[in-house]
Amino acid sequence: LQDKMMLQNLPSILVGHALNPQPNDAILDMCAAPGGKSAHLASLVRNKATIISCDKSPKNIIAAMELFQ
Repeated sequence: LQDKMMLQNLPSILVGHALNPQPNDAILDMCAAPGGKSAHLASLVRNKATIISCDKSPKNIIAAMELFQ
């Protein structure tokens, strides 16, 4: 099931629900790698929001981009 689910710790899951994202929102994830929170936010809005995912590490951004694809 590795292609179907991703393990996350509780704070990473709660932040998405606390944000309460809505379709058409613009969301900035400034510590995005490896991409779990951004992917969770995208699922909460059914891919109907603009999510900008950033991280200071180019290596981590590459890992996140692979997840998003």
